[in-house]
Amino acid sequence: MNMREILSIGIRIFAILLFLEAISTTLSFLSMRDIARENTELFVVSGIYFVVACVAWKFPLTIAKKLTPSDVGEGATSISAFDLSRVGIALLSLNLIIDSLWSVIPAIVMLKGGL
Repeated sequence: MNMREILSIGIRIFAILLFLEAISTTLSFLSMRDIARENTELFVVSGIYFVVACVAWKFPLTIAKKLTPSDVGEGATSISAFDLSRVGIALLSLNLIIDSLWSVIPAIVMLKGGL
């Protein structure tokens, strides 16, 4: 098993996490029926989670090739600390971008609604 295959397993685990987060977000919005009826745009967050989870589940090796350094060959199984940190930073930044949607999307909805 080479480095990209190991990373693709991690990407699929991340996809499962995003899918569960999409379900949790949808259920939390549905529990607040008045807010969900007035601001259906809030479901965009759940939709983005779901779309990213589907893409990550469907194409984990393609994403792993984009995240790994280009000088790593297909047969390489050893990972240096520097290469691992570059991949970790990329995954962490992706997670932070997705988490920042919690503050950006509701703010856009409130500005659009004039609240």
